[in-house]
Amino acid sequence: MSLTVSIRIRRLTASKAIGQNRHDLRQAIPGYVNQERTADNDIILAPANPTTLRQTCSERRAQRHCQRILKSNAAIAMGGIITFGTEAQAVIQALSKADQRAMYLSVGQQLAERLNTTLTGLVVHNDEAAPHAHFQMPGYV
Repeated sequence: MSLTVSIRIRRLTASKAIGQNRHDLRQAIPGYVNQERTADNDIILAPANPTTLRQTCSERRAQRHCQRILKSNAAIAMGGIITFGTEAQAVIQALSKADQRAMYLSVGQQLAERLNTTLTGLVVHNDEAAPHAHFQMPGYV
């Protein structure tokens, strides 16, 4: 029985954030995606662009009185994925779209709160083998 929720997080530089945004918004469609179901994806919160993320990080760093400026290759975001165990996937898919949105948003906001940051992107993918969502948060608290 696998009713688990799994969250994976990684740091994103500006260039990685660009690539992740392209993936999340399906501007670059991987071969494993069922293109007939791409319309079933849901952009709950459009991911911020790297310029906005860098500005947010700079503003937050200024409050901490850092002596150095933000490096050009610094991680400016945290990106990640929310996935589910095999039995939980069926439960998620049985929910209405509104309930799915509320559930994904709740998970994303709780994670951001726990990490002392804000949620700046949340996109649900229903066009792959398993339902999941990608999230984005500024890299500085």
